[in-house]
Amino acid sequence: FTSVWGENRELNQKLIEQIWTKGLWDVTLRSDRIVTLHVDHMARPRKFQDADSYVISSKDDPNFREGVHPVKISRFSRAARCRDIGPHQNRFYVDHWLHLEMPFPFQLGATYEVELVGDILPESDKLTRSMSFALDETPNPSFKLNQVGYSNAATKKLIYLSSYLGDGEPVDLEPFKTFEVRDAKTARKVYEGPIVKVSDRDPQGLDKLYVLDISDFRQEGKFYVWVDGLGRSYPFLNGDAAAEEMYRVSHTGIFFQRSGFEMKQPWAGKWERPMAHDKIYVTKDNLGSPPFDEGVEDPDDENSDYYVPDGPREIHGGHYDAGDYDLRPMHINVPELLMSLYEGCPKKFYDGQMNIPENHNGVPDILDEAAWNLLSLEYIQDYATEVQGLDGGVAPGMESYTHPVPGQGMGRDPLPYFMRKVSAYFSFSACAAFAQAARLFKPFDQERAARYLRRAERAYAYAVAHKDEPLGSLGQAGGQNASPNQFQSAWCWAAGQLYSTTGEREYLDAFLQRYKDARGGVAGSISRWGVLWGVMMTKRDVAPEVRQEMKEELLRAADRNVEWVEENGRKGYRAATPKGGGWGNTSGLVSNIEPAARAYLLTREQKYLDAVATSTDFSLGMNPSEMSWMTGAGSVYPMDPCNLNCTDDGVLEPHPGILIFGPTNYWESGQCILYPDKAKMGFYRRVVDGWLFIEGSEYTVWTPQAPFLFGVGMLLPDVE
Repeated sequence: FTSVWGENRELNQKLIEQIWTKGLWDVTLRSDRIVTLHVDHMARPRKFQDADSYVISSKDDPNFREGVHPVKISRFSRAARCRDIGPHQNRFYVDHWLHLEMPFPFQLGATYEVELVGDILPESDKLTRSMSFALDETPNPSFKLNQVGYSNAATKKLIYLSSYLGDGEPVDLEPFKTFEVRDAKTARKVYEGPIVKVSDRDPQGLDKLYVLDISDFRQEGKFYVWVDGLGRSYPFLNGDAAAEEMYRVSHTGIFFQRSGFEMKQPWAGKWERPMAHDKIYVTKDNLGSPPFDEGVEDPDDENSDYYVPDGPREIHGGHYDAGDYDLRPMHINVPELLMSLYEGCPKKFYDGQMNIPENHNGVPDILDEAAWNLLSLEYIQDYATEVQGLDGGVAPGMESYTHPVPGQGMGRDPLPYFMRKVSAYFSFSACAAFAQAARLFKPFDQERAARYLRRAERAYAYAVAHKDEPLGSLGQAGGQNASPNQFQSAWCWAAGQLYSTTGEREYLDAFLQRYKDARGGVAGSISRWGVLWGVMMTKRDVAPEVRQEMKEELLRAADRNVEWVEENGRKGYRAATPKGGGWGNTSGLVSNIEPAARAYLLTREQKYLDAVATSTDFSLGMNPSEMSWMTGAGSVYPMDPCNLNCTDDGVLEPHPGILIFGPTNYWESGQCILYPDKAKMGFYRRVVDGWLFIEGSEYTVWTPQAPFLFGVGMLLPDVE
């Protein structure tokens, strides 16, 4: 570990000194009089309020020809990066956004240069001290929009406008009454509309908020919004290209989480990584993984309960979470959501849609990604049978005795990973996923479909035979233990999917016996709607009153989702935003309105899709934080998410498609460094871009990654 940590420290020093130490990072505008400088940790706070530290000049504007100092300065600051700097030491680097109000307005067609002078930055030829900007070229982050773009599948497409200047007074936006949409290439006006006030104090950002409605704008292409006196927004796509880009980035994020996989060309881009986590220790007795954080368990130690004399076995498949490399019970919702999305709108997906190894294998790529997740469960089912004699049983993944740490990414994780405990509960869950896969793969690969069905039937038989096992002793991991209702829900899910695939009456009877009381919560991630989905979507015979009962219940929940989104829109941003939130339920807004998303697949009613669309818009930049929360999506996005491979790969930019948790209720954490008073700051502005602020910069593949893809996939155009 010491040598690995030492290598990681050297890497971090290189990042800090050669890449992350810039001085001046970028320049944006807040109005035709206010320019914003983004500076890093090298800037000296004691000089921030010194107007002589800043000079703005222009050869094109007589008012600025001799160089002008600002008349007012305000500031917003937040932690932006974190790295190891010594044994058991971490350091946060704080970035600052300095808003400079000038005595004269900037003129259209003029180019300006802002320079940091004096000792606000230390002497160094490595630091950037000046940058140019122009009113008609430099974006204004006061326009809150989906920075990727807007799909024409949605009939609600909104851009919001609010001003936040940290400890300064916001720009008065009341005088601005109209906006234009302009072509990004030609700057030609292609649409216009009114600027409408929403609220004097919106609940998500605590700002005076205005809305720019572009719902009727259908032209395909790349555009930006323009308001005289405020300037331009970040660029955005409109139409099918926007939907395709949102889906591409989101699916890429899940692809990069593959476990037991060598990320190489032509799929890796800048983010190559070696094969890792392709070994699993399987104990002869069904012990499961060791107690977590209670000491080291060495599988090579003959005195350990977890001694595995035959050594590790091969495993591939599954998807990582953020900074962890375990495969968890909750990950079962990845194949469920991907397959249910495909089953609900198959014309949107095709083979060759993504840059993944399986493209052009005759199977839609979204099903290939689901199959990669199921692959780990195929290995595990085989080992449960061969090593432990538990024929057909399935364990929910693999786990070590602790989590890896920075320096252990990029194939350098020294921890052993043990197969979790086989259980009837999770065997039902694996059965459901295998049965759904058997049905969906049949048109493309009959041999694989038959294999999945055999696995589903064996898992079901094992689970039924062991239905009386204790439910509270299955393991320490979330989603592994079960309440009696969760166990019956898992049984219901498995039976429903098997009936939809085989048409055998015994499975329908088992489903009907349990469906009314199945509340979901299966494996910590499968909702009631996921449990019922196989029968709700089946073309096989089901009593009409049963279908109608399930449909009406789903639509009641979906209508509540829509009303919640619309009520938020009457006061603030039109999105499924809770008032606060813990890990994973603030950026993954589609999870919050899953009934609406499934209701769209079932009914094709536009109101449900619009609720999903504006909620995904919120995650991708249409929010008070002035950034997209998904890496590689839009103009401004996280650069330091909690991902050990990204931390250790020496590449400045993280791989695309990571949807961080974003704002959380854990803002009181010492790592959540924000200025000014974060207690008075709008909840959805409390976003810290530093991997050690785990509560905000972490993410999981099961939430928000997979549910977000479930939402954006619905916005894709049909492909004939």
